Amino acid sequence: MHTTTSRIQSISGKCNPRTNLGHATQGPLAVQLTKENEQVVIDNGLVRVTLSTPDGYVTGIQYNGVENVLDGRLDDNDRGYWDVVWNGVNFDKVATSNFKIVTLNDDQAELSFSKTWTSSNSIVPLNVDRRVIVRRGLSGIYLYSIMEKLAEFPTVEIDQIRVVFKLQKWFNYMAISDSQQRIMPVAEDRDPGRCETLGYKEAVLYRQYGLWERYAEIYPHNDLVFTVGVSNYARDWFYAHVTRNLGDGDYKAATWQIVFHLQHVLHTGNYTLQLALASASYAKPQVRFNDPNAPEPDFETPGRIGSDNAIARHGIHGLYRFYSIQVPSNKLRKGTNTIYLTQALNTTPFQGVMYDYIRFEEPGQ
Repeated sequence: MHTTTSRIQSISGKCNPRTNLGHATQGPLAVQLTKENEQVVIDNGLVRVTLSTPDGYVTGIQYNGVENVLDGRLDDNDRGYWDVVWNGVNFDKVATSNFKIVTLNDDQAELSFSKTWTSSNSIVPLNVDRRVIVRRGLSGIYLYSIMEKLAEFPTVEIDQIRVVFKLQKWFNYMAISDSQQRIMPVAEDRDPGRCETLGYKEAVLYRQYGLWERYAEIYPHNDLVFTVGVSNYARDWFYAHVTRNLGDGDYKAATWQIVFHLQHVLHTGNYTLQLALASASYAKPQVRFNDPNAPEPDFETPGRIGSDNAIARHGIHGLYRFYSIQVPSNKLRKGTNTIYLTQALNTTPFQGVMYDYIRFEEPGQ
């Protein structure tokens, strides 16, 4: 986040709402709120939500005769919470320090859990105001969060913001749609001895598991070369710029080439390489023009970027990134030119980037 003042509003999905119709002569029960020691409870007769104060963790959800649909074996701060992954490797559950009641009447209760960032702490540099809403006659729990970065706060890259609910173990079936329904594995099902060991615990075999390994099979000796005007992107381009598997747990950085022809070189200004990344996972992209062995790249990202793991999860995109790279005309020549793209980090098969598009522009375009 690089803007002087920015606000992120993230809205969770709500649980499947059911309307409390009450009796024929009686409407839905009023929303009630009680405080008990270091927790607050909201109850509308359909759902009863317990939150810790002032840190704002959801510790219990009573619903439909079930005392707590959340996993009570876990600590209070590990059942229902928001979390943020920032600057690639930092993880923060965004515990708050202030609690207040925003709205409380028969129809609705809205609670605020907030914190103000100061330079004396090491948490994500954002002011946070998390809200929890329970409404009369509905079993939905509504959540949203306002996250604000002021101009004087340090620059921060937000990789992920999410809401997490860890349910009782007997929640073992998921129905996404009429055609997508199945029994879900639990964490223990992925332990060694109970399943086939794959590259990472969350891997699933239909989903074209191991597609990243196909790069070394398709290009066994030399890395990808794409010639503009000759190559076909559907055939001559790989879905992700990954490492090359050398066997025995060793991986090598792959350097791709884009070959193109210039009838002339304009010296009226800089050329521009527009590099759009659909995903990056613990990667460090580098760009060189016409000299693959240049000790310093013409462009590289400022350190390692990305942690969205879209390659390993067979995703089509993760966190989007865009780089507009200025290229002096003396880096180019009349005739054949080559752009060398290197993903320089090479310790695992899942490090890499996925390109959305690459565009090369003349001066003035």
